[in-house]
Amino acid sequence: MDKLQKHLQNDPNLAAVGPVSNNAQAQSIPHQIIGDNLENDQATGFIKPQLLNEFLHIWSQGTELLWAESLNGFCMMFNSESVAAVGLFDTDAFPRGYGEELDWCIRAIDAGYSLGVALDTYVYHAKGKSFSSTERLILKEQANEILNRKYGKKRLDSAGKSVRLSPHMTALRSLSDVFIKFYEDED
Repeated sequence: MDKLQKHLQNDPNLAAVGPVSNNAQAQSIPHQIIGDNLENDQATGFIKPQLLNEFLHIWSQGTELLWAESLNGFCMMFNSESVAAVGLFDTDAFPRGYGEELDWCIRAIDAGYSLGVALDTYVYHAKGKSFSSTERLILKEQANEILNRKYGKKRLDSAGKSVRLSPHMTALRSLSDVFIKFYEDED
């Protein structure tokens, strides 16, 4: 978490920062996660997170932070001034989760703040512990309806593309796949 905090301290305009992970949609390595795909759990499950953090530390030299329009909500660190300005998660609209982080990210961008993915930080995400697959699908559908009404499909699509289609994330996914396979073959 020290690296996430460092990013926030280095840029007062940075509202929030999140790590690279095994299960964080566009922020995922070695593959981008779509839906409930757990392929990365199998790929990264045998590697210690510290080893992936060391790999990211070396790989990301010079580009430690990727500017984003949205962050995955499983792990975010916030700048306290931005929270004071933007407000908290909207628990009225998203009482059980899913969608609240995207809503907050859009509000932060609209307030003039920036968001970043820390390309030098890996946090393992044990997905699927809070909700069953069925509950998760229902919550996602409800969140998508609320977000579409509030911001429109075009805005939501744009927010998702900033990290998903980033050349840095594309390169990182490819290199991390090779790195993980190398260590997998060592076992």
